[in-house]
Amino acid sequence: MSSWQNFVKAKALKTDTVGKERGEPMNYFDKNGNQIKAGMDIRMADGSFERVYETTDAYGNPDLGINASNEEYLERHPYASREYYSLCNFDMSEVEIVEQMELPGMSMGGM
Repeated sequence: MSSWQNFVKAKALKTDTVGKERGEPMNYFDKNGNQIKAGMDIRMADGSFERVYETTDAYGNPDLGINASNEEYLERHPYASREYYSLCNFDMSEVEIVEQMELPGMSMGGM
């Protein structure tokens, strides 16, 4: 096999196992095999509920994440930026997409 064929094969393997090419968001799936997208609500392994946001990784590539910021701190510091935990930090086999109506304190319309 030529070095070019090895390069193409390695690139395909990396894309299949790690995610998408630069510029395309990673694909995440919940424990039921449903694709997780920005705006959805998920139940984490510890039973907590989180909203999924579009974000970027450390290299500027599109990613999905959950809120990592302290809301009270953000309210007191209006120039502070919101931070996110990438979904790649979590065991997705324990995460489940939930309907908005299942979230405590939220109405069905409330994103």
